[in-house]
Amino acid sequence: MKKFLTLLLLTIMFLPVFASGSQEESNEPRTLVVSTWDYDIEALDEFLFTPFEEENNVIIELDLGRDGDRYTKLKNEIDITDIDIFLATQATAQKGIEDGLFEKINKSDLENFASIFELAKNPNGEDYGMCYTVNRLRVAGNSENIPTSWAEIFADKKSKVAIPHMTSTFGPMVLYGAGEVSGDASENIAKIENWVSSANVDAYVSTFSTRKAVINGEYDYALLADFGYTPDLNWGDLDKVLLNGNTVNIVKGTKNNDLAMKFIDFLLSAEVQNESLDRGIDSPVNKNVEFEAGQKDGKTDLALYPDAVLTDIDLVNKNRAAWISKWNELFTE
Repeated sequence: MKKFLTLLLLTIMFLPVFASGSQEESNEPRTLVVSTWDYDIEALDEFLFTPFEEENNVIIELDLGRDGDRYTKLKNEIDITDIDIFLATQATAQKGIEDGLFEKINKSDLENFASIFELAKNPNGEDYGMCYTVNRLRVAGNSENIPTSWAEIFADKKSKVAIPHMTSTFGPMVLYGAGEVSGDASENIAKIENWVSSANVDAYVSTFSTRKAVINGEYDYALLADFGYTPDLNWGDLDKVLLNGNTVNIVKGTKNNDLAMKFIDFLLSAEVQNESLDRGIDSPVNKNVEFEAGQKDGKTDLALYPDAVLTDIDLVNKNRAAWISKWNELFTE
């Protein structure tokens, strides 16, 4: 009996120690790995990463680089990767879905999902990530007399014009400018081929290099993404507004699905989206963000473009190799 009491007393004495140790262990921050582009990181840290860390007892680690390079790395290391969240263009996200790299997302669990524009909700299907930002294709030139419709562009035989190469993010959008896209888009390609063969048109890869060329007078105008905006040029929108979105997805096999969902919800919040707009980083998809004067040139206010078109990225990816081959043929001197 005395031995039993001694053992019981020792057990009771050590219980608080072990309980305390378990509590301390549970309070240690978890790590969330986010794969994203390597720009605006300092600003994003201020209003996105650090606030999320502080609110959720998390340490965020970043995997940085071009989305194509990051995608290749993720695909090759999917069985051992510690990446939880992957930010990418629609095209790269679609490849990731087809390769089984992303988890399905129950979007009804995201508080802020209901507040984003319909166009941004399912860019790669209902089961996968949403757009957290979009960009639109615009016309930029030195003259105030720039085209206001796609018909004007495809009828222009006099101007020196630059359009996106098919290898670039916005290349496929030119096909959408030529009409509804279906199948292999042969009719759209024929229309563009007829225009290119009788006009003075170049295809570019770099938005910013082309913007400089327009400023220097090398082109009368160019089709440029709104993120290339500069007040040094006159900018306009066409009668058919075309968009590309950047997406957020959860990596297959993550052990931090709950944190990943919280991060996505925070990314979509009006607070974060508004701060991103104010700092000139991204266009918002949250309907509760209000634009101020001067912000609508370099960023896209989706409320102004209810009929804007987001490309069918599944169709684009299936045909892109053939389209690139055609573009190379059209624009090889």
